[in-house]
Amino acid sequence: RKEANLKSLIDNTQDTIFAIDTNYLITVVNKTLKDKYASMGIDLSEGKSILDALPEHLREKWKARYDRALAGERYTM
Repeated sequence: RKEANLKSLIDNTQDTIFAIDTNYLITVVNKTLKDKYASMGIDLSEGKSILDALPEHLREKWKARYDRALAGERYTM
């Protein structure tokens, strides 16, 4: 029940929400973000690599950012 409530909360916001694991695989993604990527023809689903959803020329840049966050660093861009 708690999981269903949490899923309902993240799917009923206009904010984009996602989480990845240390292998860059999506573990949580809300409807807003899924729909945004779907409009560009990209399937952003749980279990897929977030890096694969990015244009190739941006992957290393974003990988470095994800690495910082996964290491526990708090920062803003």
